Amino acid sequence: MKVILFSHEFPPYIGGVGRIGYDLLQLYTRTVGVEASLVTRSKPTPKLINRVKVNRVFTLPKIWFLNYALFYFFNRRLFREADVIYLNEAAPTIAAGMFFSKSDLSKCVIIAHGLEVEGVINSKQLVHRVLGLSRFYKRAVRISKKVVALSEAMRAKMCRALPSDYRRFIDVAYLGIDPEIFHYKPTLERDQRFQSVVESKVIGTCSRLIWQKGYKEMADTFAMAHKKDSSLLWYIAGDGEDALDIKDYIKFLGLENSVTFLGAFDYTELSSFYSFIDIFMLLSNYDEVFPLVYLEAQACGARSIGRNKGGTVEVVDLNTGCLVDDNIDAASFILSCPKNFDRKKVIEFTENFIIRENFKKWRDICEGL
Repeated sequence: MKVILFSHEFPPYIGGVGRIGYDLLQLYTRTVGVEASLVTRSKPTPKLINRVKVNRVFTLPKIWFLNYALFYFFNRRLFREADVIYLNEAAPTIAAGMFFSKSDLSKCVIIAHGLEVEGVINSKQLVHRVLGLSRFYKRAVRISKKVVALSEAMRAKMCRALPSDYRRFIDVAYLGIDPEIFHYKPTLERDQRFQSVVESKVIGTCSRLIWQKGYKEMADTFAMAHKKDSSLLWYIAGDGEDALDIKDYIKFLGLENSVTFLGAFDYTELSSFYSFIDIFMLLSNYDEVFPLVYLEAQACGARSIGRNKGGTVEVVDLNTGCLVDDNIDAASFILSCPKNFDRKKVIEFTENFIIRENFKKWRDICEGL
């Protein structure tokens, strides 16, 4: 069996789309009799996976779809011989809708992550309308084998945006987390920078450092809680184009001595970080579809705070965490949580999201096994 993952975003690029693609390829390489290939942009240099043939495509901003078109036309045999072609998010789906033959599209499984509705299907941007991106995306959906929504919230969102006769193509399939990577680590087993014993309550965030991930709201929330408990600490893992502005805002609030920016590091190192913190906070302004970071943090025993919307409601355990509608609720939760709590109760919730166990269901849906 031959499987292709076509993904514009892929590690080391930081983002959930690439992570899903990476995990999916890892699972297929462990499956007997499967030959897996990756098609992705050449920069940044994609992270290699054993037994995966990597096809790097040089892409230019604004006309990336033309670069993928050239690759497709010069490598038709690769796609013709594939049994399943995964189109990971909007960019590959648009490119496939533009240039793929009906025969190749009929083997495609579209993975819908979150911004397809606002960013493509209902986009008001003039350039998108002139290029007809919505039309090409819908062509791919209409002819493809299946559309996989990564949460019930995303399926509902897609069904509202697409014509009723398209809805029969859309199913929900979870992957999840790998407990071999994400599990609680006792103090001495963590990376050295997370081995110190901290008496204060520690808040943690891990994401791209962009405003849309909710950094103003999180900074304001932390400031609100910090006024009542000045011992609170906030550790932030990640990097991004708004990093300098976010750091300046932290200084503006006078919180620079209580906030530590750790920079980006590989997701395989995150267990030490999640095991070190007490509460994981992410108040993203995106309509997150299936945000794995909450599950990763909870698998390591950290309580979670998330927005009460989208797929976040499916991955935060309300017995140990909190879904909030505003900063006041988030600050109240931070202040009310004890420093010492039973991490086992938090970890138990994630046992329904083990990636190896969910992969069989994924293949049943996507391949029709």
